[in-house]
Amino acid sequence: MFAALERHSPLAIVVDCDLFRLMGDRILSDIRSRLAHACLILVFEQHWNFPESEIILNDVRGCVPSDRPPEFYIKALRSILAGELWLPKGLVQRIIQAMSERLGIRRPRSSNGLFTAPFHPALTSRESEIGGLVLDGLTNKEIGHRFHISENTVKKHLKKVFAKFGIHRRSQIASVRINRGI
Repeated sequence: MFAALERHSPLAIVVDCDLFRLMGDRILSDIRSRLAHACLILVFEQHWNFPESEIILNDVRGCVPSDRPPEFYIKALRSILAGELWLPKGLVQRIIQAMSERLGIRRPRSSNGLFTAPFHPALTSRESEIGGLVLDGLTNKEIGHRFHISENTVKKHLKKVFAKFGIHRRSQIASVRINRGI
């Protein structure tokens, strides 16, 4: 298997979760060690909890459910090859939670479940709350619903957060929080 992969030097390698189950958790590190340049993409069944540490350690760029139409895979592959991550919201939440715990970062919550401490002093309390909910994986629509504001108002708050941190995508909020210790 590896000889054929090395000979063709693919840009992306799609690994089915069944292969992971058959060959164990070393399969990803074996692929990564032989084909460091390739984007790793996992295809998984719903409700399959892949170990977060394996995703981080092996630089997995995407995890896609096995029950999606072909257009979904094409869109995911294009995004991944363009340098983006394609990870399910629940997985991102678990990764952020695990990293926060390892770094000793605790984000206090109020009785209504919202974050009470701003995660950066330059942010307004609303920007901080919205940023915290983005870290939890909520969509703009879900955040708007929680605060009884429009999706466009959420976008305006996020634009201000992006400008203050010099970032361009919501996925970068987590790295700003971790890298700057805020």
